[in-house]
Amino acid sequence: DIVFTLKEEMNPGVFIGNVAVSSGVGQDVAVEEFPYLEYNFLNPNNKLIKSLFNINRPTGAMYSTSKVDREEMCNKSVVCQVTFDVTIQSSATTFLRLLSVRVEIEDVNDNPPKFGNKSVILDIPENVVVGTNFRITGATDEDMSPENTVQSYELIQPDKIFGVQLIKKFDGSTDVSLSVLKSLDRESQDVHSILLLAKDNGSPQRTGSLLVNINVVDANDNEPKFIKDVYNVTVSENTTVGMVIETLKALDVDSGENANVSYRFSPLRTSKLEHLLTLNGLNGELSVKSPLQYESGKTYETIVEASDNGNPPQITQTILIVNIVDVGNNPPRLQLNLASAMNSETIILSEGSKVGTFVGHIKVEDRDPGVNGIVMCYCVEEHFSLQKLDGKGYALLISKTLDRETTSKHNVTVTCQDNGSPSLSSSIHFVVVITDENDNGPQFLQPIYVINVTENVDIGTTVGAVLAMDNDLEENSEFYYSLALDAGAMFHINSETGIITTNANIDRETLSKVTFVVRAIDNQNSRLSGTASVSVMILDVNDNSPEFKTESLRIKAIENLQPGTILSKLAATDDDEGKNADLSFSAADHNPTIPFVVYEDGTIRLDSPLNRESQNIYEFDVIVQDKGDVPRTTSGRVLITIVDANDHSPVIEFPRSGNDTVTIEADMKVGTLVAYVIAFDEDDGDNGELEYSILSGNDHRLFEISPKTGEIILVKDISRDVSGFHQLEVNVKDQG
Repeated sequence: DIVFTLKEEMNPGVFIGNVAVSSGVGQDVAVEEFPYLEYNFLNPNNKLIKSLFNINRPTGAMYSTSKVDREEMCNKSVVCQVTFDVTIQSSATTFLRLLSVRVEIEDVNDNPPKFGNKSVILDIPENVVVGTNFRITGATDEDMSPENTVQSYELIQPDKIFGVQLIKKFDGSTDVSLSVLKSLDRESQDVHSILLLAKDNGSPQRTGSLLVNINVVDANDNEPKFIKDVYNVTVSENTTVGMVIETLKALDVDSGENANVSYRFSPLRTSKLEHLLTLNGLNGELSVKSPLQYESGKTYETIVEASDNGNPPQITQTILIVNIVDVGNNPPRLQLNLASAMNSETIILSEGSKVGTFVGHIKVEDRDPGVNGIVMCYCVEEHFSLQKLDGKGYALLISKTLDRETTSKHNVTVTCQDNGSPSLSSSIHFVVVITDENDNGPQFLQPIYVINVTENVDIGTTVGAVLAMDNDLEENSEFYYSLALDAGAMFHINSETGIITTNANIDRETLSKVTFVVRAIDNQNSRLSGTASVSVMILDVNDNSPEFKTESLRIKAIENLQPGTILSKLAATDDDEGKNADLSFSAADHNPTIPFVVYEDGTIRLDSPLNRESQNIYEFDVIVQDKGDVPRTTSGRVLITIVDANDHSPVIEFPRSGNDTVTIEADMKVGTLVAYVIAFDEDDGDNGELEYSILSGNDHRLFEISPKTGEIILVKDISRDVSGFHQLEVNVKDQG
């Protein structure tokens, strides 16, 4: 069989392989027969083969004819291949050969991990034990190569309350669970929104996201609370049986059945009131059960309980005091008319309603004479107030800006009380439901995001994600993400998920930190938005080799230095950072003829004595290496020049003992060369440059000596009285 490989998603015309070369047909036919061979598909009408491949009949070269999608062709098959037969036939002879060819389709990372939904809702009890796991359906990846499938998960969350637990299964899939890391409290925060990222390990790395909305389910950890600690009710003795004289109200901040409150008289405290009054267990209405009779100075007191419907229930108590008064005074009568009511006890208001908006009218009537008929009304709910209308009751108005995101429902009680003695009062209760307005822009869960990314990653690699929320409802809560213009060249953000990927090649040595602004922009006409700052820290990769500083490779050393003397220190730079720029030096190889030692810090010490006259230049190779995980090295050549130490005195070869006499004629002309002083010095430079002078014996000043050449010249005619023997003492010194 002949096996070729073809990467999926390649453009048509890609060379796949050559049947002639791979089949070894050249061993079966003579060279002169090669021009007569033809290569053909055995079944040229096969639609699949024709759609994928083309074979050059004279040469046997195969090319792709279309772009191949491995996932579409082979679905989830681990092996994806196309097998077909090719014939090799000679038009000159009877040669015929049948070959089986298999083209294996290689996977490329062209699909990101995907979750089944964009978002999922989890209900978690607020009393859940820390460490409990909640299963989430993991992401899938249509790619098949292990590195191109889902390899890791990451949580993006502001408060680190949840973690992610992964369990690998035998088939390669992964069970994903959210783990509770901290205690939950529904009353403090009833919803948590986190972003779960699924990442493959392909090139470029691709990422999928799932928005996980966690509803913290109530655990009945709060008891009901009565609106009043004490209910003081005054009722006239002629009140009709069945009339409601008061409504007891208790609120429970829990939810569901845990906030469903019922009422009863305390079973541990009996009172005559239980024979006179009836307490509605569902709504707390207190009504007359049997005819009442005033008794002078008599006051009735009992205990009322409010119980929620949790398991076990939470119970709280209040005191009920009832005064039965003489028929000379009657409580006010109230009638409520709401402006836009769902029913007689509920009104719907937009959170955008302005302060002063009319909510409803309360008609007040008290026909008692004198002070018994003078009535004052009040509302204790801070968002609403009463405005007295001359002779026509009260108008109920909005007195404080409404905010659905803070309070979506208001329970309002209006109480009217006369000035009788004792004072009588009546109350009415209703509910205000607040509807949403697009008054909140998206807000990021963190004002600042710090993200690390390694330099040189492929374009399209995920570096992190941001997460924003909008407290409005439905379409008012929809928004999209965008980057500030100055960041678009280097990074890209997914407008739906907030996942940030690279959009260009990243080089830490050019730029080690990038800070930019991300925006979450409301989809509605108001275009409300929120911003956050993202700082991307570019982490170093050991992609730069050290470089020697040239001047540190050129060294001068004075001869006769003591062994152990530091001559110099090598210097190099590395554009990387951290351990990737931590450098060590060494000699390239051990050469016993080199009298120097190179230490790790670059110090070069003299190891044995130097003698310039024996060798005045040394050259050897050194290496500098960084300490990256995969170290990078650079070599350099050190040139050490030995500088003379002036350790030699000049040596005079002429004149010297046995050869120190020159004879001249008395009539020698002035300017004639008399003799040369010949001397030398084994030192170098100034230390070997000689200077000549006459110290003594030239009393008549007949001679002069050249300080540079040592030439002795006659400078004065020789008279009879100075003829004879002249002994000159000559000095030769170097310039050291």
